[in-house]
Amino acid sequence: MSPDRWVTLRDVYRSTLDPEHVAHKIAEVERLVEPPGKVLVRMADLAPHAEGKELEAWSWTPSGGGRLRAADDAALRQQLTKLGIAFDVQSAGRRDPARRERLDAVRRWHRQDWLTLDPKLRSSIIEGLSVFLSVFDLTEVAATFCPPKPAAETPAETPAAPGVETAAIARQLPRLDDVTAARSSP
Repeated sequence: MSPDRWVTLRDVYRSTLDPEHVAHKIAEVERLVEPPGKVLVRMADLAPHAEGKELEAWSWTPSGGGRLRAADDAALRQQLTKLGIAFDVQSAGRRDPARRERLDAVRRWHRQDWLTLDPKLRSSIIEGLSVFLSVFDLTEVAATFCPPKPAAETPAETPAAPGVETAAIARQLPRLDDVTAARSSP
């Protein structure tokens, strides 16, 4: 997990209650793992169409060398081809192949397993998860087990959730490897 991502069991519980949340999160990760490429067009080729409405749906920014760029998408490429405008596609490139594989696995599970389940079975699974995870939505439990995202990557202490009347200090649990190594040391 990257330092800018922070997920608690409270988040998992709330995700089980919102059927569109998982699809939204998958789309969010897709944008991070597979950022869109750019379509590059010469300004001179785009100029005759500047006042028309054919290309106003896309945001164009200068790219240098007398060219403009916009985020790549199939509709844009189709429109440029229809208008007879030559363009180049600049790939954003793949980032981390391991992240790509994990994303593919999650997409496969969501589309081919989860969404194909009988709605009654899916509802039963959600109900079972909800019974277990709902405790993490209680303020007192969340203060202990679902601390807010720390300001630093490895904080010494994180204050309890707002509205909690306990003096307990929530903190990030140590990595399992660190605990195991500490237990095996003489």
